[in-house]
Amino acid sequence: VNDSSSALQLLERGDVDIAENVDKDLAVQVTGNDQLVLEVGQTLNVTYVAMSPAESFGLPLADVRVRQAIASAIDYDGIIDDLLLGYADRPASILPIGVQGSDPAGRYVRDLDRARALLAEAGVPDGFDLTLYIGSGAPGGIPAETLAAKIQADLAEIGVNVTIDQRPTSDFLTAFRAQELSFLFSTWTPDYLDATMWSDYFSYPDVGPAFRIQLNSEEIARLADEAKFEADPAARTALYEQYQAAHVAEAVFVPLFQPQQLYALRANVQGFAFHPVYFMDFYGMSVE
Repeated sequence: VNDSSSALQLLERGDVDIAENVDKDLAVQVTGNDQLVLEVGQTLNVTYVAMSPAESFGLPLADVRVRQAIASAIDYDGIIDDLLLGYADRPASILPIGVQGSDPAGRYVRDLDRARALLAEAGVPDGFDLTLYIGSGAPGGIPAETLAAKIQADLAEIGVNVTIDQRPTSDFLTAFRAQELSFLFSTWTPDYLDATMWSDYFSYPDVGPAFRIQLNSEEIARLADEAKFEADPAARTALYEQYQAAHVAEAVFVPLFQPQQLYALRANVQGFAFHPVYFMDFYGMSVE
């Protein structure tokens, strides 16, 4: 059932036991029904803004201070509270909360004065024109065009005039993989639960999103290598903390949110447990 309202009606009638990917604006309807239970799963998906540091684009984004200014201008709380109704968290770097070395305390917060000061230091005090490339999906349940319009409005407050270029997702991904896009947002979803699921792909100039956005940071690559092969858990955590700090300073990949996933269950369903990769383990579930 593709429609969340229809799925919830089936659940309320008892025709099904579980409805997954419940729309966030239907959560109150679930919690107000004593025959249903709302389960909220914290995913490890990260929807992020990517800003290319490559000088070949001829954009002010090549200056790290400009990227930091943009990261300081985004209204993250507005995205999470208003567009996602609070059903999300936000990490500091591409390492999601819950993964070794991730600490949300280091994340960017909205500071328009700091953003304007950074643009002035970079020589663009009056802002500049920028194109935001997006696909046709709905990251975290937000239509891509809605999220893009929010970022457009946020950056307008520091003089960055954003034009939105929306393409079919297949065309968007083709251009992204061909290193043709300078400013975009996308989502990364893990296949397994280790920090290398992120550091292997967001660190090296020849692989993954780091290749696509032309990130070439010796420090980030070095820390990814050292952390990957470190056997001592405490030392490995410390290296990933440094890795996170290096990403925050570079401001090439800036997380917008780490979405939560909503499930509605009949109250007699037992043993449900959310898993951020496999989502549901049916082996331990039963209906009383």
